[in-house]
Order: sequence, then structure tokens, then C-alpha cells
Amino acid sequence: MNLRDFFSFTSIAGFTELAKRLRGAFATLLVLIAFSPLGNAQSLQSLPPEASMEVQASIKAHLATTGTNFDIKHIFITPMSGVYHVELEDGRSLFSSPDGKYLIAGDLYQAQKNGMLNLSEAIRNFQRKGMFEELVNEDTINFSPKGKPKATLYVFTDVDCGYCQKLHNDVAQLNERGIELRYLAFPRQGVGSPGYNKLVSAWCAKDRQSAMTKLKRRGKLANANCENPVQSQYLLGQKLGVGGTPTMFTAEGMTIPGYMPPEALAGRLGLEPKL
Repeated sequence: MNLRDFFSFTSIAGFTELAKRLRGAFATLLVLIAFSPLGNAQSLQSLPPEASMEVQASIKAHLATTGTNFDIKHIFITPMSGVYHVELEDGRSLFSSPDGKYLIAGDLYQAQKNGMLNLSEAIRNFQRKGMFEELVNEDTINFSPKGKPKATLYVFTDVDCGYCQKLHNDVAQLNERGIELRYLAFPRQGVGSPGYNKLVSAWCAKDRQSAMTKLKRRGKLANANCENPVQSQYLLGQKLGVGGTPTMFTAEGMTIPGYMPPEALAGRLGLEPKL
């Protein structure tokens, strides 16, 4: 069984089996998740503590016997007794019993008075925040407001994407609201495609902002070649699970998928009342 098949299986059979076995609080939590509105994931100041070496060894040893290739990055303790968060290298998560015999694919939520808190997404936010902090400012094409930005968005973009072009038309309005856009390249057709070459030309241009604007308005640039971050940013987008453009991330690592009008986007960022 490969990992994709495993996730498909665990989403149905494994979910049911684990719910039956853990019962009690866990089963109640699953019901709450199914029928309650979901709140936003909060920011973390640090990652949860890792499981003991004994638990990690037990989980890894049992998973090694399954014939499925689990590329494990971390195994964290969760607030739920007897359940461990197994983070895979590709960013997906499993939840495991201490011996690794019972698994469920998905996210862990905490039931709160004002809705549901996605604890798994909070971890991903923290990790994405660290990735964005490691980016070199000169490697992104930035459209910044006057003065200090009130919010920064990292935007994975493709110049031929209609909604990317629509978002770019909103840059002036977003800047007026104090929102900075930092573009990262995500050629949807992959490395070496026409879209990839256009993005390389924008990153190689003397005036990157003007070049990006021209391409987003369906203008043309001469093909160019220079040392550029287009491929590495495309790979970063894949690692972050970007499946389409535009995909935006806040500086805190929270995901905003797809296009949003300026007023709605500002509201999502807490800069204006939400519509």
C-alpha cells in the first residue's frame, strides 16, 4: 500500500476504527468537529513537546512493518491523552496510539466555547512562519505601502492566472489599506514551462515591479536568464501544499486560499470590519 492509498483508507475505515476504540472524549470531539463551526487557528510561540524516545521508537517500529513508506519528521505530544501527532515530511499529519497500531489521518481540534480550534493548523502556521522569515527580502517582488505595513502577505503567483491578474489590479487599493504584497513564483505548469520562463524574465528584470505589472496585464517581456529563485520558490510552494494561484499566507503563516476583494481581504486580516 502506498501513502496516498493509506490516507484514502484511513480517512474512512481508520477514522471509524479509531473512533470506536478511543471512545469517550475523543468520540465526543469527533462529533463536535462534524457539527460545529470552525474557528481560526491561533498562533503558537513554540512547537509542542516531542514524544518520549520510547513512544517515538514504538510508533516508528510498528509503522515500519506496514509496508507503507512513512517519512516521519516529528512526533509530538497532543493535549489528548494517549494520542500522538505524527508529522510527515510532506506536511501531512497522522494521529497515532502510543504503539503505532491505530492511526487516523486528518487534523486535531479542540472544542472551545466560541467554536473549534484547529491545533494541527496552529502547528503548521508556526512552521510556515519560520519558512517565510528565512526568505531573503531581495528574492521576493514586493509591492509595499507608504510607511510601515500594517500586514504582509506572501503571495504565490502565476502571471497567466486570471485571478492573479485580478489581485494585481487591486495592489493600489491594498497598499492604501496598509497591506504589503510579497510575490513568490509558482508557475502552475511547472519548471521549464512558458509561465516559468515569464516569471524568470520578471525576476531578471531591472525593474521587477514594472515587469511583473506588465506581465499581469498580459504584456510581453523578452526571455531573460539570470540567477533567480523561481524554481526554489516553486518547490517551496509545493512543500507548503500550494495547489493553485493565487495562494496567500500571512506573516504568521496562516493560509488565505484564492482571490478576495480588497475590503474582504482587509477584513480577513483584521484591518477592517469583516463583511
